[in-house]
Amino acid sequence: MDDAGTTRNSLPREIQPGVLVCPDEVAVAQTAARQFVEWAWQFIAREGRFSVALAGGNTPREMYRVLATPEFRTQVDWSKVHLFWGDERSVGPDHVESNYGMARRELLYAYRSRLPKSTAWKPTGQISAEPQKTMKRSCAMACNWIPGASHVSTSSC
Repeated sequence: MDDAGTTRNSLPREIQPGVLVCPDEVAVAQTAARQFVEWAWQFIAREGRFSVALAGGNTPREMYRVLATPEFRTQVDWSKVHLFWGDERSVGPDHVESNYGMARRELLYAYRSRLPKSTAWKPTGQISAEPQKTMKRSCAMACNWIPGASHVSTSSC
């Protein structure tokens, strides 16, 4: 055990610059949440805001839960965070397969009082007769909003 009461094996280890290996899923979620907070601080200090596209599915779910804990809630100025969705499915927000719905349940509800509605960009590709066209509009909107993202092609959306 080290001075913090954890074993050395429970800490992530860097095998290459920027590549961390974590011993388990809990450590992955903790490490990812810490990185999210670090990037948020950096971008808010430099740009005045932090824009991030959240993923869906089971992989990021635990990180969202960690970010929603009291330990992490106050570490980010959520009024300056702008959330987008990178892989929303064409389903309603309450559908079990909605990535937006999962992020809303696991992360956003914890920040209701800190996250202005204008900063959580709800996906527009949900339940559409033309989901590809709608998602292209969403990609274009995100690229117009996020500084430096104008070079990203919306043709693959």
